[in-house]
Amino acid sequence: MPRQRFSGLSLLWNSLGKHRGWREQWRRAEPQAEYDAVIVGGGGHGLGTAYYLAAEHGLTRIAVVEKGWIGGGNTGRNTTIIRSNYLFDESARLYDHSVKMWEHLSQVLNYNVMFSPRGVMMLAHTVHDVQVAQRHIHANRCNGVDNEWLTPEEAKAYCPPLNIDPGLRYPVLGAALQRRGGTARHDAVAWGYARAADALGVDIIENCEVTGIRRDAGGAVEALETSRGVIRTRKVGVVAAGNTGYGNQASAFNGARQAGLALSINDPGNADGAITVGSTHRTMPHTYGVSYFSSKGPTGDGRLKPDLVAPGEKVLSCAAGTMAENIANKLPNDTVPNYVEDSGTSMAAPHVSGAAAAFLSIKNEFIGKPEVIKQILLSTATDLGRERQFQGAGLLDLMRAIQSL
Repeated sequence: MPRQRFSGLSLLWNSLGKHRGWREQWRRAEPQAEYDAVIVGGGGHGLGTAYYLAAEHGLTRIAVVEKGWIGGGNTGRNTTIIRSNYLFDESARLYDHSVKMWEHLSQVLNYNVMFSPRGVMMLAHTVHDVQVAQRHIHANRCNGVDNEWLTPEEAKAYCPPLNIDPGLRYPVLGAALQRRGGTARHDAVAWGYARAADALGVDIIENCEVTGIRRDAGGAVEALETSRGVIRTRKVGVVAAGNTGYGNQASAFNGARQAGLALSINDPGNADGAITVGSTHRTMPHTYGVSYFSSKGPTGDGRLKPDLVAPGEKVLSCAAGTMAENIANKLPNDTVPNYVEDSGTSMAAPHVSGAAAAFLSIKNEFIGKPEVIKQILLSTATDLGRERQFQGAGLLDLMRAIQSL
């Protein structure tokens, strides 16, 4: 249906009729037998995908199917922060493009998404916080993304209510500020995309749960099975990240989140037989505990994970792969790095692999008994005093494992 445009004049006009002239923002569409494409998930990503397919790529026979109501998943629970000061090159470029889109999104959709570029300031309370924040700032500047370091006094000048008393238990040592960042109403952007997509002919079908995907003899998708019948389509986009609880939620270290999330253990780490390794501080694990980016348990079906933790922050290791290439591109005279410092559970897991190999070099009677080795490593780990779903059994302790037998 034609979209009813919002403006100051339309608001004034409808006020004369006691606001009884506003139409529904989108149709209550019934599923058709067939579509050119079906998007599974009626959140911000799903509705945005449908809108841009229709607005920029000319597809109109599109449906968005949502098992509940649009914006009722992760979009409605989002932190509302808009920023692009992420560490890795790919994340910084992707999110900086996103910030630029947010700046004009209300005008594009003719819907107030309440974007407020008031700036995003992240406080540093420890030396480690300072190091991490300044690392982000330098990486951002290399990618042309604005981010700046503030002293405590500068942070208070930017945010006057801030308490910078050095006697606090966690004093403010400084802050990273992205002035272009801000906040928005993510439920409003879902409604804005829904309204704009509907005006372009997209069917938005709520209370329609996908129960299966049919494939033809060649393995290609041919239809979706839903609670409201079979819908034929050759193209399916699945963007239901917020409803699975763990599957598609990225960690803070990868740029999509800035908080520890339970239920974030993913494949293959949620396998029962695997030794699932979390990350902790390299030199002061008892002080700083589990790394903020390290995935937390339990698994989606309620099992205890991770199994233990090992050093995973700022670990120096051999340079290899795309990370070595990326660093080499930034160095002068075609210099090839031999070593690289990085953080992540991919830095922590090799500690455990190496410990297991060292253990077997001495206790070779346990070769071929992975379940027993796992139990030994877990039973001899050092408790860091953190939540079980964060630290597992605790910090890897190879010497104690060897001496326990």
